[in-house]
Amino acid sequence: MARKTKTITIDDMRITVYEVVVADLLAALDTPEDEAAGRLDEFMPKCTDLSLDKAKTLAPSELKAVWDAFRDVNDVFFSLLEKLGVTDAVTGEVRAAVLAELNATVPTARSGGSSGSAAPTSNPG
Repeated sequence: MARKTKTITIDDMRITVYEVVVADLLAALDTPEDEAAGRLDEFMPKCTDLSLDKAKTLAPSELKAVWDAFRDVNDVFFSLLEKLGVTDAVTGEVRAAVLAELNATVPTARSGGSSGSAAPTSNPG
C-alpha cells in the first residue's frame, strides 16, 4: 500500500502533502524542545513539497489549509494520538517548533501597531 498524499491549490501554487512514516514521526517527537525549530527544516520536506521559505510567505488561512491537508493524510496517526491521550502534547510541540522558526525570521513587533485585536476582513476579489 502506498502512502497517502493530498494535493491542494492555493492561488496558482499546487502543494502536495504526504503521509509521514513512523520513523520520521518518532524522530520529530524525540526532538528536544530547544532544537525543534532547527528540525522543522529537516522534517518539513517529509510532510510536503512546500518549502519552509515559501510557507513563511503564506497567509495564516493558507497555512491552515496546508495543516488541514496534513491532518487529513495523517488521520490514522492523529487518531492514535487521541486514543493515547497525547494529542495536546504533540500539537503543542509542533506549535512551539513553528513559532520558534517564525520568531527567528519574522520581526515580532511593528512600529505604530496597536495592541488591540482587529476583526478579520475578506478580500473581495
